[in-house]
Amino acid sequence: MAGIDHRVAVATRKMGDIPNFVWFAWECLDDADGGVMLTGCVSSGLVTKGKRKGRPRYDGERKRVVVTDAEWLAEKERFERETGKCSECGGDGKVLVRWDHIAGTTYGACFQCKGTGSLPGLTVTGSTDVEGIATATESGTDSTPGASDCTALTDS
Repeated sequence: MAGIDHRVAVATRKMGDIPNFVWFAWECLDDADGGVMLTGCVSSGLVTKGKRKGRPRYDGERKRVVVTDAEWLAEKERFERETGKCSECGGDGKVLVRWDHIAGTTYGACFQCKGTGSLPGLTVTGSTDVEGIATATESGTDSTPGASDCTALTDS
């Protein structure tokens, strides 16, 4: 796995589970909250001819979602509490170190979990709240992820 894109997880949860939906553009925002605007659409399939052959067609109605830095950090925390795994490496203990067109991809030990894939001191309870979101307890403190105040934007 070597890393998880938690921003995509937040954006997908905001949009709902739409079959064949593909995120294809990320735009950094310069406002006070920071964050990223993700753009995506329902793909009708793959390109069959030309230099883009084999790549997805981005020909559906485009939808945009803003994911703030606060939402991204909350999602990382929610992932750790729900799964008991490290949010940087996704639990496999490896992160991308470098990529080279000749040597390929090099992975190294995760800097957050020191390559173990789990975080020390985290207890996963496995219980769920009224919205069906798993909650956990760490050192006796309950934590429930907050609801997002951002809404999905639609291009016409």
